[in-house]
Amino acid sequence: MAMPANEFSYQGSGKDLSADEKGVGYGLFETAKYVAGVLAIAGLGSIAAARTAHMGTADRATALAAGYRLAFLVAAGIAVLGGLVTVLLGDARKGSAVMGQAGSPVPGPSGRR
Repeated sequence: MAMPANEFSYQGSGKDLSADEKGVGYGLFETAKYVAGVLAIAGLGSIAAARTAHMGTADRATALAAGYRLAFLVAAGIAVLGGLVTVLLGDARKGSAVMGQAGSPVPGPSGRR
């Protein structure tokens, strides 16, 4: 069964929330996702507009293409950097036992500790 990317990313980010906090956590996650998207579009649009305005060519289409080319290169660089950070840092808790209340390991699916 295929899972959309946004559901997968929320499952990863909300795995430590209790059942009572899931709704608030999901709302905060969605809000942050949309605000980040708006800021990214505004920033990349500003980069494209600035590059287009600084091109000294008489052909407006060439200047516009150069502006968008720079904006796409910046976006690709940010994506590559984010991928590298994710690969290098990974999950900081990987390999450690999940602790329950009172510092004892949480029982697994079989009930063993």
